[in-house]
Amino acid sequence: PQGTLFGRNAVAGAVNLITNDPTETFEGYLQADVGNYDSLIVEGAASGPITDGVSFRISGRTSDHSGYGKNLVTGRGVDDLHQREFRAKLKIEPSENFRMILSADYAHLRSNSSYYYAGDAYPGVVPPADEIVPGAVLPSRDNLRNINSNVEPESRSRFYGFGANATLD
Repeated sequence: PQGTLFGRNAVAGAVNLITNDPTETFEGYLQADVGNYDSLIVEGAASGPITDGVSFRISGRTSDHSGYGKNLVTGRGVDDLHQREFRAKLKIEPSENFRMILSADYAHLRSNSSYYYAGDAYPGVVPPADEIVPGAVLPSRDNLRNINSNVEPESRSRFYGFGANATLD
């Protein structure tokens, strides 16, 4: 039962992500996707030996797109995305019965996402009074991603982690 393996709060299931370990031969890949709203996603990885008993793997992903809407007060775009993610692993096998994998990861996310006023689509919903500029026109149904705010929405997140896994047979 998953509750036994992953703790009592996992009785409905658990998601276990296992990243690739370094390889003994050189390999890698690079992929890029381009789309509307200046969307560009690039990801790739490389892996291979450094010396006898030591190998590496590095991987990364960047994702960018411009805003889907506009702040009608400032003219800046809203709902853009700038995301960077990187991971590195080092596998050390000095003998047949000992192996250690060191890992590090880093992610940075910057966005200016916002809540939205649905305009004519939901006439009973009114944005907070302190967010409305006097005399300003509310966004129309033409682009529900537009906002009308004195405050520029902004979100910044930074994550990092380190790990080690040693195995002795």
